[in-house]
Amino acid sequence: MTPLLLFACLLLAAASAYALRTASRVRGVSLAAAALIGGAVIVAAFSGLTGGPVPPIVGWWHADAFTWTLVALVSFVYVAAAAVSYRYVGVEHHEGVLTLPQVRLYFCLLHVFVLTMLAAALADNLGVLWMSLEGTTLATTMLVAMYRKDASIEAAWKYVILCSIGISLGLLGMLMFVHAAALGAGLSPEEALSLSALRAHAAAFDPALTRWAFIFVFIGLGTKVGFVPMHAWLPDAHSKTPSPISAMLSGILLNVALSGILRFKAVADAALRGTAWTDGLFLAFGFLSVVVAAFFLLQQRNYKRMLAYSSVEHMGLMAFAVGLGPIGVTAALIHTVGHALVKPMLFFGAGEIMLAYKSTHIEDIREAKRRLPITSALFIPGLLLILALPPSALFVSEFLAIGAGMQAHPWLSLLLLSALAMIAFSMLKSVTTMLYGEAEAPLETAPERWNLTHTVMAVQLCAAAAFGIFALTPAALRFFSVVVRSLTTL
Repeated sequence: MTPLLLFACLLLAAASAYALRTASRVRGVSLAAAALIGGAVIVAAFSGLTGGPVPPIVGWWHADAFTWTLVALVSFVYVAAAAVSYRYVGVEHHEGVLTLPQVRLYFCLLHVFVLTMLAAALADNLGVLWMSLEGTTLATTMLVAMYRKDASIEAAWKYVILCSIGISLGLLGMLMFVHAAALGAGLSPEEALSLSALRAHAAAFDPALTRWAFIFVFIGLGTKVGFVPMHAWLPDAHSKTPSPISAMLSGILLNVALSGILRFKAVADAALRGTAWTDGLFLAFGFLSVVVAAFFLLQQRNYKRMLAYSSVEHMGLMAFAVGLGPIGVTAALIHTVGHALVKPMLFFGAGEIMLAYKSTHIEDIREAKRRLPITSALFIPGLLLILALPPSALFVSEFLAIGAGMQAHPWLSLLLLSALAMIAFSMLKSVTTMLYGEAEAPLETAPERWNLTHTVMAVQLCAAAAFGIFALTPAALRFFSVVVRSLTTL
């Protein structure tokens, strides 16, 4: 499936939401489209990763081992979110929370959102990359404001303003890279807009100009990633958005934005003839993000915001790992896959809790283990996996990162480890209170039945556990070494 054909299929799926007359048909057709498109892309991605036949991707697009890995993750989360949306949106429409026009808008923007993420992952042209990243913001702003309450609208405004400012700064940095390419390597404007061309000729770039260009790209795209202190939009947006969209925002969008920074890091490292300078930026912002997230989680009273700050923590961990050299980049990539498999299922579980209790406040959720036994039974192991308990792949990635960090920056790594302990304590305390805390009044509950969301969560749980076991094998290290080589030039 070529990129343009893929995008055409996603646009057709988005348009179908307005061609169907009932909410049930909109939901059903959207789920079928997501399963077909996402499944086809996953097959193509695995074919590309294993050296099988795939259509040539040229021009404005580029595909390597890292790209195929990211595309597969986007597609996996897409199918999972579409399946959960089928139930989640159906329940809210039945209860009168969402109207038919809102259901149509939801599913239309769901497919457009995936289109923009896939375009950003595959883009080699800087213009396409920038427009795709900005497109992810525009496609999800109305989803953040879906419930049309004051808090939702405020979160949507904060989201679109901060992310658009960040992406604008990123654009300035990209243009500075283009200028460095034209000035130092004599590339034509068309050639200078290609990331591949920038990497190939980076040795001729002016080092000072390259540093400034990378700073703007790092700060700009780092806003989209959610690095502290550019993270202010993230907890509000993720907590006010419908849970399946929150899962996509936390589980994969942040990784797509981080991938853009990693692409430019390779260019900057080649221009500066070393990784020390860019590694320092990743270490500083990664450490700050983990520590700040730890303190916010210590006093968190909203379980969706708790999961959002957990995403800030994990993006910080990935950044910290990247700053530790090749072994750290390997750890970060393992962490990327593990996080994308686990975090969405926690948001899906949070959606089930939201549907049952009609609240996102931790103090309002009591005896969830009795009221929602199936959701709780799936949520608990998911929580343990996101906290890096074996067989979580995050245990492997954090072990590698902390091990490398103790050699290069022992005191910084010890402080980071302390912050991770605080985060584990805070999240376990909050979830334990929700699951086992006694309600003030007896809860009248009907027995929870297995539903589509539980099926998706179970599949994700099995996939995450299987990947965690795979991450312990030599084959995993060989695979990720290939992915690392596709990302670096040194």
